[in-house]
Amino acid sequence: MSIVLGQQSYTVSEFISVVKEILETDLSTVQVEGEVSNLSFSTSGHIYFSLVDRDALVSAVMFKSDFLRNPLARQLKDGAQVVVFGGVNVYQKRGTFQIVVRKLMLKGQGDLKEKFELLKKKLASEGLFNLERKKKIPTFPKKVALITAPNGAAVHDFVNIYSRRGVFIKIIVVPVLVQGEKAPSSIIKGLDLVLKYNRVNEADPCDVVVLARGGGSLEDLWAFNDETLAYKLCDYPVPTVSAIGHDVDFVLTDYVADLRAETPSAAAENLTKHQVEIVQKMAQLKRRLHDRMMLDLSAYQSKIEVLHPRKLIKHFWQFLTNYRTRLETCNLVYRGRDLVGISDFSLRLEEAIETLKVFMAKAIQVRVGQLDRLNGILEATSPRKVLERGYCLAKFQSKHVILSMSEFDKVDTNTTLSLVFHDGEGLVTKN
Repeated sequence: MSIVLGQQSYTVSEFISVVKEILETDLSTVQVEGEVSNLSFSTSGHIYFSLVDRDALVSAVMFKSDFLRNPLARQLKDGAQVVVFGGVNVYQKRGTFQIVVRKLMLKGQGDLKEKFELLKKKLASEGLFNLERKKKIPTFPKKVALITAPNGAAVHDFVNIYSRRGVFIKIIVVPVLVQGEKAPSSIIKGLDLVLKYNRVNEADPCDVVVLARGGGSLEDLWAFNDETLAYKLCDYPVPTVSAIGHDVDFVLTDYVADLRAETPSAAAENLTKHQVEIVQKMAQLKRRLHDRMMLDLSAYQSKIEVLHPRKLIKHFWQFLTNYRTRLETCNLVYRGRDLVGISDFSLRLEEAIETLKVFMAKAIQVRVGQLDRLNGILEATSPRKVLERGYCLAKFQSKHVILSMSEFDKVDTNTTLSLVFHDGEGLVTKN
């Protein structure tokens, strides 16, 4: 299928590509206002919706990255009037287009934002934001006036922090309107009520005033951008804290007040931090004091136990007992029996030694007699004695003794024999 435009014919894909290029190039940045419809949140973090007016409808999408950068996107709901900023994207397969929203604001907020900036610039030029004129917040406030809606989340958050941190501060809640046309005058009346309270209670006045409100849109927080309220805070004699919305929300009271807190909870933490530090320091010192006392108590207890009279008596008694034992050991009267016993033993030892000498002499004499007898027998049987009586020994080759005639006959003729006498040897030849 093809379409003829002028002199050129396109396929469907080519035609959509041309339209896509034209729209995404010429309409890369658009600003469209309308009513939100068919709002849905995907699991991937993107949001899809339609912008409608009395006669038309256009699809829109805000991807996760842009959604996270636009806090107002979390407040979207069907029926909301918005102004969106973004570009046109063409889905080629279906031939449809949608607005890719990069930023949005609730309708009317553009005027409020401009009004806010103008008023902020005016008050700044008049010196309401100068740090030199701001009062110091007391380090240890004793009584805090909390100006807020009595049933709002700000009261709950502030009191919850106070209770959890366990500090000794009194809280007086001053109920006011925090949203709507009557809210600025209500807040101003609340400030006047605190001053009246301080005049009546001069001995125990409120030394800090906290303006508190939960988060919301620029329209919801507009009461705290009131010019009259800003001048009231500028001249207010009591130190003030502005705790409006969340950390991304800024209102004029944040700039005029003596201290800006990101949230009511942050205001409570800021006002109680010094008390908490003191309580923690006291707890630490208490632990250190207890440990030191227990250590000293243990040391003194040990000294007392050592110096106790019963302990001293026992010590001296052992001392005396030891010396008495040593004296008894050295006393000859007590040691006489032991000494006599030693003398008797010495005499018995000497007698035993003399007896042993006699016994050993007799034993040696007997052994000498036995030795002489055996020596005589040995001498009598000695071959040398036989030779002295006229005998001799015949040896063959100077080694083998010829003991019989049969052995002599076996010796070869002309063999040299050795004859051994008692006083020497001689050689003979067998014939």
